[in-house]
Amino acid sequence: MRAWVLRTTVGACFLAGSCGCLRAQDLSWPSEAVDGEHASPDVRLSSWLRADPREGPIAHVASEAASPRSGLAEMTATGDRALQAETGAPQGPDSGAPGGSDLASDFTNPTKLLTSFQFNTWYHPNFYGARGSGTEFMVRPVVPVPKSSLIPVDQIVRIGLPVESMPFLPDGRDLPDGFMDVQAFDLAIFPVSRDLTLAAGAIAILPTATSPVTGQGRWQLGPAFAGVYTGIPKWQIGLLLQNPISIGTSDRPSVNQMFYNLILTRHFEKGWYGSLFGASGTTDWRRGQWTVPASFTVGRVFPVGKQPVNFSVTPAYYANGPELTPKFEMEFNFALIYR
Repeated sequence: MRAWVLRTTVGACFLAGSCGCLRAQDLSWPSEAVDGEHASPDVRLSSWLRADPREGPIAHVASEAASPRSGLAEMTATGDRALQAETGAPQGPDSGAPGGSDLASDFTNPTKLLTSFQFNTWYHPNFYGARGSGTEFMVRPVVPVPKSSLIPVDQIVRIGLPVESMPFLPDGRDLPDGFMDVQAFDLAIFPVSRDLTLAAGAIAILPTATSPVTGQGRWQLGPAFAGVYTGIPKWQIGLLLQNPISIGTSDRPSVNQMFYNLILTRHFEKGWYGSLFGASGTTDWRRGQWTVPASFTVGRVFPVGKQPVNFSVTPAYYANGPELTPKFEMEFNFALIYR
């Protein structure tokens, strides 16, 4: 009888210890260090470049900013399994460092190394100084370039290929539709700490527009800078600046404007996120004009089968602006995301 009791006691202790180990393993998610990269992220964010109507045709260029694109999100159990199958890495509310390192926060962070193919549509129901509505569509691939022996820093490259339909002028003239100027954006990533990442690089704009109205007709090159802080759980706070400047000679007006995106994004469960600053603002240094939108973004990163995608909506209101600046706009972002 004593032997049976001893065997039963030992067996119960062994079973309890095994369950304790299993529970400890189940609750231990690997952490992901902040190594710097987008999103997607960004992103982005459209900004506008305008030429003074007294000096020539008016055009605008959507900024390469990443959308609001920032923060920490928690995926559902189903989403976690789909993303784990796709990426080979565990996903979940505890899967990252403070500030978030899951797929949703990587997408909304313009300094994270994340590949995405973004499809942005901006609908403008009205404009300053024009009648009717307009629509802009942009295909924007975002490609990370890992550091190598040749270039010892991680980089993020974004290329924007926009097309626009234009409104009517007050006198009834129909402005021509067409392709806009191509934009190329490159950031080198410099992690400062676990919670702070800085990035610096350049933006270039190529005069590829098919109409003087849909493009500025100037080669442009300028600096770009980004900084994102993720030390507050579920939040990202940062700034993205780009300042293209016209180079060379041309009969078109010179350009010196800054696009800026404020990043203040909160992430929620199941991949949802929201940002108080979705659209990009513009500063025209040559004319001393500021275009400041009031906007917010609501979006979600979620799996469709095994493919992670993003969908977000950004309404924006522009209280002031030069001719052909939209008074109100709705931006829709759909993105295919790849690790």
